[in-house]
Amino acid sequence: MKMGLLWYDADPKRPAVRKIDEAVEHYCQKFGVAPNTCYVNPKEAVSHPSLKVVPKPIVQPNHYLVGVAGTMD
Repeated sequence: MKMGLLWYDADPKRPAVRKIDEAVEHYCQKFGVAPNTCYVNPKEAVSHPSLKVVPKPIVQPNHYLVGVAGTMD
């Protein structure tokens, strides 16, 4: 992985899509480009309107790893 951002949000009242949106926002601020992929725990896999969400068992619950596909593989 060249660059990625691991976001943690354990608030059970917030939907996963909103948590991913916040991770994307911080990624854009930090790296100056928009991510196109988010790795999540399979229990938190959701559909997202602007990026591909990929379930990975290695990702812990409440963690969201955002980045650009190809640099995170």
